[in-house]
Amino acid sequence: MGKKMTVRSRFGRAMNAFVERAGSLAAAGRRLGRTAPALRKWMASGRMPRTEYTGETRYVEKILKLVGDEFTRDDLLPKDRKNQG
Repeated sequence: MGKKMTVRSRFGRAMNAFVERAGSLAAAGRRLGRTAPALRKWMASGRMPRTEYTGETRYVEKILKLVGDEFTRDDLLPKDRKNQG
């Protein structure tokens, strides 16, 4: 029987795939118009920034374009966390 995957682990796996496909943390940051430290902060917290939950930014769309069908919007913006800004 497999171990149940947590929200944080799905988020982390999606972000790791994005960074890997971009080539580096710095390259991933450039794709989003952000810095490597900003992405590192998201990865450490296990969530996207508040602006993504409120619709002010569209980072998830850009990330999903690069990681393809392996991950979903809910992996990066889980429903149970959308109102936590």
